[in-house]
Amino acid sequence: MHVHKRSNKGQPYAESGIPIYWMINLANRQIEVHTDPEPNVNPPAYRNRRDDTHGDALSLTLDGAVVDNIFVAKLSV
Repeated sequence: MHVHKRSNKGQPYAESGIPIYWMINLANRQIEVHTDPEPNVNPPAYRNRRDDTHGDALSLTLDGAVVDNIFVAKLSV
């Protein structure tokens, strides 16, 4: 398996003030949930990060309504 060095891919999202940013980390079979953007720091970043793993499910919410659930255990490499 080829592993890429991580860069801060969330910077443009934080800079734009996008409230939640998910990174799918297949190598570690987790979803990293970044929240609370700080667009005015240098570099822009998210204040909080939560890692959801095998037994977790995340609710996909659009316009305030849950439209689906994503189960981390179903991620595959």
